[in-house]
Amino acid sequence: MCFDPYVLERITTSRLEELRAEAARRGVVRSIHGPGRILARLRALFTGRHRVIAGRGGAVRTRHA
Repeated sequence: MCFDPYVLERITTSRLEELRAEAARRGVVRSIHGPGRILARLRALFTGRHRVIAGRGGAVRTRHA
């Protein structure tokens, strides 16, 4: 099968845009629903630290690339 380089470039660009959008969406979901957030709240409930349950209202932790 032979493709014109322009066609390959357009296919690659389109797929890359899709992957970037998916990565951005997953990043937002991950920052909202952290993997240990539910466990941390349950742990705080059982250990008596209610301030953690109410939320801290601070800045989001940064992640290194």
